[in-house]
Amino acid sequence: ILFVIIGLIFIINGCSSQMKLVRHEFEVKQDSKTGEEISKAIETEYAVDMDTSEKSIYALDITRVTDNSANVEIEKVAMSPDGVRIAYQEFFTPLKGNKNFNINTVNSTTGIGIIRVATESSNDIDPCWTPDGKYIVYSSDRKGILDSKTGVTKLWRIGSGGIGGVTQLTFGSSTDFNADVSRDGQKIVFSSIVQGATTPKIFTINSDGSEPTELCVGDMPKWSPDGKKIFFIKKTETETNKGKTIYSQIWSIFSDGSNPTQLTFM
Repeated sequence: ILFVIIGLIFIINGCSSQMKLVRHEFEVKQDSKTGEEISKAIETEYAVDMDTSEKSIYALDITRVTDNSANVEIEKVAMSPDGVRIAYQEFFTPLKGNKNFNINTVNSTTGIGIIRVATESSNDIDPCWTPDGKYIVYSSDRKGILDSKTGVTKLWRIGSGGIGGVTQLTFGSSTDFNADVSRDGQKIVFSSIVQGATTPKIFTINSDGSEPTELCVGDMPKWSPDGKKIFFIKKTETETNKGKTIYSQIWSIFSDGSNPTQLTFM
């Protein structure tokens, strides 16, 4: 299991008999005086039994992989297909107050051999590996192509060693992020917010960026191992006597956009 605690990467071999899940909800109320909508984040923890084939009595062999300075945080870790390297999103805040996201890879066993994959002075986020381990697909507001002040990011592909050139995969004025490459390497699914909208939608493209296809409203898509389905998060809004409550639920949809199905009802 690969995970992050307070900006550091850890690997754990073995796991406990239960897995902790956190449900994030947003309760929206209207201020009686100003009429403004006020959002309140609510987190609820759940303990879920894991499959008996995955159970062990204790968590074993926890290994700290990275050792960063106080002004560096790590998010969005992704293990390479062969398990040798870890790609991660590094959030760096210099003393001047400027913020910058970078993508690095590091040896998963030793924690050494850190490689800065994308060297442009841009914000690079959401790394994911291609199945052959040769490339990393990520989101970026690379300068010279897009105005980084707008916050617009597009999908790019780069050699996992940081060499071999960079290929832009998505175009236009939308903000594209949270990419995931199918197991056969032929398709990429991602979230996209079109200009002027606030709700993300799920799109797919071919591995070369061709044939962009809109599937549905949703976020954080992931391919099923056989490539037939896509799992994603969709927010639903419910009216209660306390106001509006927004729930995030897990859905699935076939890769051709058919048969969207809600899977959780928390």
